[in-house]
Amino acid sequence: MIAPQYRLYNYVLNPNIGDEVQYIPFENCDEDQYEKGKVKSMPEDTDYVFVVYHCNEEWDTGWQNYTGQRTRKSDLIYGW
Repeated sequence: MIAPQYRLYNYVLNPNIGDEVQYIPFENCDEDQYEKGKVKSMPEDTDYVFVVYHCNEEWDTGWQNYTGQRTRKSDLIYGW
């Protein structure tokens, strides 16, 4: 189950591998500028996760075959 639209702060919520998230490129941007992705990995004790974006719409099966981009947790929200 995906949590509602909450910011992913390090001490409040911890994402899981495979969670659907949206990247917010800058504060107060329009929702159509958000980028959807899935959490691929999470280094321990950091404020970052690796997120797969733009995977040729292979969200159900092939997204893990793509390279994740290092993304600050505070720039993500849960859900699509």
